[in-house]
Amino acid sequence: MSVSVHPADDLVLAPTRPREGSKWKVVAAFLAVFVLGGATGAAVGHVIEVRRTIDMFDAARKGSRHGTFVWSLERKLGLTTEQRTTVESILKGYDARMDEAMAPVDENVRELRKVMRAEVRATLRPEQQGDFDQLIAEWDAARNRR
Repeated sequence: MSVSVHPADDLVLAPTRPREGSKWKVVAAFLAVFVLGGATGAAVGHVIEVRRTIDMFDAARKGSRHGTFVWSLERKLGLTTEQRTTVESILKGYDARMDEAMAPVDENVRELRKVMRAEVRATLRPEQQGDFDQLIAEWDAARNRR
């Protein structure tokens, strides 16, 4: 008697049990994706906040005497464009009176700033002092443009 072997019999796989720990691998992968997503979101949020801060200082450098104040109001209170314009106009209206009130103080501040800068400069290496002098000159020029 001959036994015939059917080629398809070799392809049948025996049922297997799920591997132990495969559930934990799925949970670990899910948690890893969650943690990485949170870290990415935090990093993007930080970059956005840093850019907003840079924009604030850039606005102040471009001639807006009250740039940081208006920027803070705009950001924290959600000023409309009309409100921002009105606030800037109000602040500008007080500029001359503020300058007059600050004149005696400004002279004292200038002298203190001069002494302070000399002390800071003395702590720098010679190769840093030239860059420091240039930076101070730029800051003073920006201050004098106001």
